[in-house]
Amino acid sequence: MKEKTVIPVVFAINDNYVPYWGVAATSLIKHASSEYMYKVYVFYTELSEYNISRVEGLSTANVEIKCMDVSKDIPEVELKNKNHVSKETLYRFMAPILLNQYEKILYLDSDIVILRDLAELYQIDIGDNIIGATEEVQTRWFVNYLRERNIAPEGYFNTGVLVLNTKKLLDGDILDKVVKVLDTDVVYNYPDQDSLNIVLNGDIYYLPGEWNTEWHVVHKIGEVVERYVDAVKKSRCNPYIVHYTSGNK
Repeated sequence: MKEKTVIPVVFAINDNYVPYWGVAATSLIKHASSEYMYKVYVFYTELSEYNISRVEGLSTANVEIKCMDVSKDIPEVELKNKNHVSKETLYRFMAPILLNQYEKILYLDSDIVILRDLAELYQIDIGDNIIGATEEVQTRWFVNYLRERNIAPEGYFNTGVLVLNTKKLLDGDILDKVVKVLDTDVVYNYPDQDSLNIVLNGDIYYLPGEWNTEWHVVHKIGEVVERYVDAVKKSRCNPYIVHYTSGNK
């Protein structure tokens, strides 16, 4: 019998985020093709035994879910950012280090609903780029925020749905570069996202917006910068992943 192609997927959660992740995982399972094996790795530093059991208990015949304690793997750094950057911010950058047996890895935020087979996302050819990501849909406020921090709004991407090129991320020492960006007195409201945008500086494959339909901008279409309006309308008609950005889940 032919061995199934593996689709590696990484999430990062704590006890508070287990309910949200449960929705994401259930939607992943619902749309998973029987032709593939989905290896889901759930990174954590603090997670109760009860929740570990609940999380791993969602595994199916072709969706294997494993919780991974990464507390000993997080770099010993002091992040000086005034916005109290958590070391959990570094989770997505650790995936290529801890799972370097894979050429590519999907990294997903937990506040999402998946409406398409993730194998389709994984199979997108991102070429020699470091990551695949969707462009951030920007409001006028957000453009001003980026410019105040000397971050170029053009090409700025969202890090909630990522296709990671493992070798390129490791060869480029991306984790170390991200830590250096965050180890300053600059206040970043979105530390993981802002820092990665600064570090990569254009080495990105832009995914179709449907793979990361941001919920909050769909409901604030009047505040969206004009050049993004058509893309927002298109992606909300047939979203592949709905991302519940903002504090309202």
